[in-house]
Amino acid sequence: MRLSSRGELKAFWKTIQSFLVVIIFIKEPMRQLYLASTGYSRPDTRLFDSISLGDDVVSFPIPDIRTALTPEYLSETKNEDPFQVMPALLATPTSLGAEAAREALQFGKREPQSLGLILGATCTPLQTTPTESQRVGKELGVKIPAYDIQAGGADFALHLETLLSWKESSLPENTLILSSHIPTSRIDFREESIEQAVFSDGAGAAVVSTVKSDLRVKTAVAKTFPSLGKHWTIDLYGHLEVNLGIEREVFVPRLLELINEHGSLISEDALFIESQLTPQSFSQLQEAVGIGKWHSSFNDLGNMFGASPFAALRYFQTKEEMDAEQIVILLSGAGLSIGIIILEREG
Repeated sequence: MRLSSRGELKAFWKTIQSFLVVIIFIKEPMRQLYLASTGYSRPDTRLFDSISLGDDVVSFPIPDIRTALTPEYLSETKNEDPFQVMPALLATPTSLGAEAAREALQFGKREPQSLGLILGATCTPLQTTPTESQRVGKELGVKIPAYDIQAGGADFALHLETLLSWKESSLPENTLILSSHIPTSRIDFREESIEQAVFSDGAGAAVVSTVKSDLRVKTAVAKTFPSLGKHWTIDLYGHLEVNLGIEREVFVPRLLELINEHGSLISEDALFIESQLTPQSFSQLQEAVGIGKWHSSFNDLGNMFGASPFAALRYFQTKEEMDAEQIVILLSGAGLSIGIIILEREG
């Protein structure tokens, strides 16, 4: 099309503007999301029934670390070659994920058949395909869309952020989100290390619904910093290597930035939940924020990578310590990621 005069050009531009106005007004509104329920699972085997650490290795009380590995395997091999771990597993990311999902469904009074979508994640896959979400779907007996979306420590936030960005017509009534990891299968036990007192195996899950329930997802944001990868690596079939100094140097400052960015959304009496920082780093964050209502699940559950925030929420709900009108969940860890989730009670 060729416009031969200034008048024709002006008329054409007005037409374009009218189309833009129409597009703006017909855009579908974002549907409200609610956290219907959560669940978590851990292996039965306690790691420190099989190993011990010297007082010079750990400066904080050791959490109840769970492992999917058999005591015999740990004793005989010290997990020298994680590629050989398969026959020694008492639980897998899939079995733990399915167990956590069933608990979330039970607490949410929903059947697996009510699900329309599964979003999953694992940093410790036993195989690369099919995805962990597809494997869990099979365990639940449902054949629905299932995708893995990874953010490591901030899986929970990334999954919610993803769903919040979708159009109303794209969201099913019920979505299962889950994060399942067995980090002890990637730890070298030939020498004592602080990682052995920090990382625990487990899975967390949540049912997210478009049907109104007690907790509304006000916002969720996840951020990753891949350029810092040298501080935290997990070989696909090799050992985990972590410099825990990254908590104080990166995670705490970046979490403070994230809290400040969302300060206008956070109420003065909000309850903060954190589940992945070691006690010293948690205290540093707590003091910097200067807010009194905090819960940390690390001393009880250890760091289960992206599963920890799910587990912390369920853990404190069962202890009836979740009476706040607003809950702020802070996430950090594997994948060089941080995140924030703000939940608000509906009146």
